[in-house]
Amino acid sequence: MALSMLAAAMDAVAQAGAAAPDPVAWTPQHWDALGNLLLGVGAVVGGAFGLYTYRKATRTREAEWLDRLFERFYLNPTFSPLLLSFEYEFVAGTNRLVDRVLTVDTPVLAPAEIERIRSVDVVLNFLEHLLYLESDRHLLARDRDALFGYWLGLLSRPRYASLRQYALHFNYEHVATYCKARKVEHVFLYGSLMRGHAEHVRRGLDQALEFVGEAWVPGRIYPLPPGYPGLKFSREEDGARAHGELFRVRDERILRDLDDYEEYFPDRMERSEYARRLVHVPGAGVDAWVYEYLGEVEGIDPVQGRWRADAAGASGASLTASA
Repeated sequence: MALSMLAAAMDAVAQAGAAAPDPVAWTPQHWDALGNLLLGVGAVVGGAFGLYTYRKATRTREAEWLDRLFERFYLNPTFSPLLLSFEYEFVAGTNRLVDRVLTVDTPVLAPAEIERIRSVDVVLNFLEHLLYLESDRHLLARDRDALFGYWLGLLSRPRYASLRQYALHFNYEHVATYCKARKVEHVFLYGSLMRGHAEHVRRGLDQALEFVGEAWVPGRIYPLPPGYPGLKFSREEDGARAHGELFRVRDERILRDLDDYEEYFPDRMERSEYARRLVHVPGAGVDAWVYEYLGEVEGIDPVQGRWRADAAGASGASLTASA
């Protein structure tokens, strides 16, 4: 609008100059045109200054809003302990609880476990709201990454496989999309349930599972005295590898059968010999269910390479559960 006024004023000045008989004498038309020109210039300058002031005020309000988000997430006395447990205690124990919640329809939890799950939900709810604001164009991606990129990045790390599945399972839609969470479709086997053992066919695994390939997960396999193996997880940076086979699950009902076979009772963990855990399979690039042994392995040397029934002093059909 201001530019249109300026152009019209300049045209008027030119027309007034062309119509004047004496180029030295200024007529009323000259003065009118000059006044309009000055008004146009003033409108352009005023508009530019107003736009600058508006943008500055808007950015100031955005900065204040981001500052409040920062304080709520990092400095709130209630929220800060949740972040510490989310970062440092998740792999140390909370992930096992999350796995239990994922493997049973209606989990029975102790008060302390309920509080622990609540802390996971509080953090995920905040991140979900954050990503929603970005999707609705209330938050810039650069601001999101600058203030909260570290915490969102945790979700994509291999050791947070159970958290990704939790976000997907309980409809944290934006969080699940951000960390590219997919429904778990694989199971990793390392004992007498692998191909070539009698239990593989006897349990119907040749029909319910589809072989994907040889694989490994971070950890060590121990030959237990009864003659079957037990897996203990370790951090990937430790370099320990537990070798086995990766399968795609064709029929999800087989997981309940495997739970019974492995003596995994999510609501009675004190009776469980194994626990169904969710881990990232590095070579395959997928998350998979794996059965972890819950007993003690002190004094037992780990298996080198793949577990073999003959090396463990047992037949293909183990005395009890072995993944």
